[in-house]
Amino acid sequence: MAILKALVFDLDDTLYPEASYVRSGFHAVAEWFGRCSILPADAVFERLWSAHLRGERGRTFDDLLAAAQVAPGRVQVADLVRIYRSHEPDISLFPGMAALLDEARLRSMRIAIISDGFLEAQQHKVLALGLARWADPILLTDAWGREFWKPHARAFEQAQEACRASAGEIVYIGDNPGKDFQAPHALGWNSIHLVMPGQGPAVRVVSPARSQARGIKELRALLFGPGA
Repeated sequence: MAILKALVFDLDDTLYPEASYVRSGFHAVAEWFGRCSILPADAVFERLWSAHLRGERGRTFDDLLAAAQVAPGRVQVADLVRIYRSHEPDISLFPGMAALLDEARLRSMRIAIISDGFLEAQQHKVLALGLARWADPILLTDAWGREFWKPHARAFEQAQEACRASAGEIVYIGDNPGKDFQAPHALGWNSIHLVMPGQGPAVRVVSPARSQARGIKELRALLFGPGA
């Protein structure tokens, strides 16, 4: 890998485990919903979390409302979605990630973040993780509209300009070969697929990364050299 000047990271399941955000959001929903129904908050959370662990997606809140005894019209799915997306998450970086980011800054590398997802939720994640300590720019693609989510190149082009680095001096680190690596490859960047415990289910590979790191130790070796 060429001498690096800039590291560009994905957010969810790359810098922190996204399951922890889901768990945090379900706790927030459960606390709120427990005040609106006969179901206690802990029972609501267990129902939501168990459904998530079974791989159920998309109708989790619909199924909760169907099972709970709530006056018609008193609670809508949109209310639960709003609580989930607007809550202040209880999340942390993957162990060892903060030290890696610190080391990159000590080596005078620029750090940027590109993340899809609903804007309000992503903004809360960024604040909860304290990412402004390391990263500039932090590009949340939903600020431009969903059509600019990955694999659209706009955020990658903006990150390269902000980092003042050539294509060969940038590496993109992400977890999702279904959408993460197409745009950076088209721009001539290098890329690393970071594999961490507890990441979401495997996705269809569209554009595999140039390298793969299984854990922070391997990622550090790829970025800074095996003897760094």
